[in-house]
Amino acid sequence: MRTIKNNIIYRLPMFLIFMVIYSITCSAQQSDKAHLPSLNLVPAGLAKSNFQLYSDKNQKIKLEIAKFKEEKKLFDKKLKESTADQTKSELALLISKENELKAKINLFNAEIEEVVYNDPALDKLSTITYYSLKNDRKLWDEFQKNIVIEKTNLKQDKVKIRQELTKINIKKQKNKTPFNEGIVLSMYAEQELNKRLEDSLKSPFTGMMYKEMTENREKNMTDSGVVIVSFVMPKQQNDPLAAASQNDGHVPSEMFSLAGPKAKAELNKLKDKKFNRLIAHSNGATVVECLLNDSLIEVKELNIIGGEKSLLNGQALQRLLDNGKVKRVVLWIKLDDPAIWITNLSDENITQRTENFITYKTKFEKTGTQTKPSKVEYKWILGSGSLASLSAKDPQFISTYFREISKDLRAK
Repeated sequence: MRTIKNNIIYRLPMFLIFMVIYSITCSAQQSDKAHLPSLNLVPAGLAKSNFQLYSDKNQKIKLEIAKFKEEKKLFDKKLKESTADQTKSELALLISKENELKAKINLFNAEIEEVVYNDPALDKLSTITYYSLKNDRKLWDEFQKNIVIEKTNLKQDKVKIRQELTKINIKKQKNKTPFNEGIVLSMYAEQELNKRLEDSLKSPFTGMMYKEMTENREKNMTDSGVVIVSFVMPKQQNDPLAAASQNDGHVPSEMFSLAGPKAKAELNKLKDKKFNRLIAHSNGATVVECLLNDSLIEVKELNIIGGEKSLLNGQALQRLLDNGKVKRVVLWIKLDDPAIWITNLSDENITQRTENFITYKTKFEKTGTQTKPSKVEYKWILGSGSLASLSAKDPQFISTYFREISKDLRAK
């Protein structure tokens, strides 16, 4: 019995040595992965100083990763020809280097994630998408190609609208008629919706029914009223506009036009007005921007709801503030609104991107007083229930946006 016991005790260290060698061998088979976290990409579009700094850091860490993997391969090869005792010190050094490299990668990832959230030069659509695609260069590059296309489309839309405004040759009045609120609907909202909104909706800012505001203005000639317009496009056979509204809400650039008789009539209702607050819905915000730059309307506070390309348009909106065209710009963005993503996304993808973004928003957003000079403000609205069900009850989510604005204002 004593002999058997002694043999077990004698063999135990040999067993442990075998397990160490086995563990190292298994680790060696996965040497390419090196058990390192993924390194986040550095998105183009950041402010120049940030992009240069973090591109350099990213490249330096990549070189360190490549060097470490090469060292590990050499160690794996040597392991086959050596004993555990001979490689013990080298293994300890390799593990130390791996842990140090992990710490560097994790620190870099944390830094670049915060930089992306706060960098003023990066468009907001790229910001909210980054946290889903930060490790996937291929998907990120495909996404950025779409961004470039949509920014080009947005620029073309503005050029066309400005050309049409010049062609229409509207006379401007220096003294404009004051109104408390105005609503400019999207370019694909039916004009019948104007009356329905006036009859059924309350102002999220005053809590008054729009119908009551209009009646008060007619009776008392106060500034209380509201102007609701829609520059709806003419319907065509096999109308791509209808198809667009059923998919992601995007209206092709060639369909933007203020030249039609209905659009001109709506424009006449809107021009030479001075609004305390103006709500611009979806791509109606593009028209409003052009009208403001041409001084056809005056607006103190511009609220954009569900802006189709507004998340790509931050610099132009900031110029409205810088040039004194408006005093305040607020973008209200429902994160599960398909139109904001510019490309068709399944509900699952929208949910994932929303959740990823909200995680980082909670982590990095600083609260406090607004800094001067004035900046474009972004108000993020979380998803609420089934997207398809909500869309059926509230096409284009207009009532939903109004409800969320009201909720946000009452919470203050």
